[in-house]
Amino acid sequence: MEAREDLVESSGFGGTQRTDNWWTHPMVVLVGLSLFVLYGLFRTIYPVFVPEEMAGIYHESLLSPFYSPLLFADQAAHHVVFGQFPEWWPQLLRSPAILILWAPLGLRVTCYYYRKAYYRAFLQDPTACAVSEPRDDYKGETGLLLFQNVHRYFLYLGILFIAMLSFEALRAMFWNVPSGAPFWHGDVQIRVGTLVLMLNVFLLAGYTFGCHSLRYLIGGKKRCFSCPANPHNDEDGGAITKRYSLWKGVSKLNVNHAIWAWFSLFMVAFADFYVWMVSIGVWPDYAVIAF
Repeated sequence: MEAREDLVESSGFGGTQRTDNWWTHPMVVLVGLSLFVLYGLFRTIYPVFVPEEMAGIYHESLLSPFYSPLLFADQAAHHVVFGQFPEWWPQLLRSPAILILWAPLGLRVTCYYYRKAYYRAFLQDPTACAVSEPRDDYKGETGLLLFQNVHRYFLYLGILFIAMLSFEALRAMFWNVPSGAPFWHGDVQIRVGTLVLMLNVFLLAGYTFGCHSLRYLIGGKKRCFSCPANPHNDEDGGAITKRYSLWKGVSKLNVNHAIWAWFSLFMVAFADFYVWMVSIGVWPDYAVIAF
């Protein structure tokens, strides 16, 4: 083992005896995450510099997931929770995304999978298996990286956001809502935008409910909770076995956590782009089913 370590380290940064294209995966991650970050930053500040009807925040019953829940807005849309921005609110902060995106962003940044992904792609720590690194020591997630330990708390917020986005997908089934009336007084229609928001919720739920922290939250700190003969199981009325069933469900999602992470990441960006394009009249939002 010592000879192998010396061989890799002596070859300099990026040195390796691997013959495969080991660099392709970190490169794809670097490009993919960079594109999402640039798009996300653009869409976050975009409403500050354009009229609200051009910002692509909502269109009738469609609300972009980048701005959901819509806490404040410059106009009194029926999606708004608290109404218009106060007059004293700084102009440069009049983007609804600034108020809420920190929560889902915090879940992604502290996610166990994403840590591995951006540590390798951006920080080169480690560059890849059996590839020499730009540093010769490992300090773990200390110092500034201690914030990664709050991941479990962002998970709770992530579950709350799934509930809110599910509500917005439900509201996207009701159209032509009379002014001032509850959304369920509208016409029931399943439009393309409705399906886009539903698919977005499905993928985000698959990512969130496959979280490593949720897996531990359900199955952790139990002695052999999979054993029917566990004496503690009888005392808890079978609760341990029930938790085991939940744990298996989370584990099935967790196996493909990276896939859920990437598909949900780009789906939320596409859902925002779709609402934006529909709101400014570039794309029509066709009705698939009308009751």
